[in-house]
Amino acid sequence: MTTVPATRKKRTASSPSRKYLAPELMKSAFLAGQGYTAADIALQIGGTTGAKIASQLHRYGVSLPRRGDDEIMQIRWSRRDQAALDALAENRSRGAPDLVVIILRILLAEPVLFNNLLDEVEMIEDARHGPSRPAESVGASDA
Repeated sequence: MTTVPATRKKRTASSPSRKYLAPELMKSAFLAGQGYTAADIALQIGGTTGAKIASQLHRYGVSLPRRGDDEIMQIRWSRRDQAALDALAENRSRGAPDLVVIILRILLAEPVLFNNLLDEVEMIEDARHGPSRPAESVGASDA
């Protein structure tokens, strides 16, 4: 009986393993939150690849933006509004960001509803604080 010698697979050359420092991980997480891809983050940090950045961020539970045409928009609003949204989202068993996207998609698909809601909000604000913009006088430019 002939024995066949065991063959070893050659290891492909890869970049050496490196330990990511806390400032690099924090910068990576921050950039991911700003919408940068793993490849973009790797270029900014240097000495690593997008795949390794994605792996590190995944290990710490940081999500990277999905590929495609998604955009990230940051908004500033009150904690009271955030708490109200969180409660509504919890009642629907959804995350608050998902609920916001659903609401915006509904409003974008229904321009009449969108305009009616904005008109109502403007009327309420005007009643509370007075007109937020100067009223245009009819026929003022005709004189």
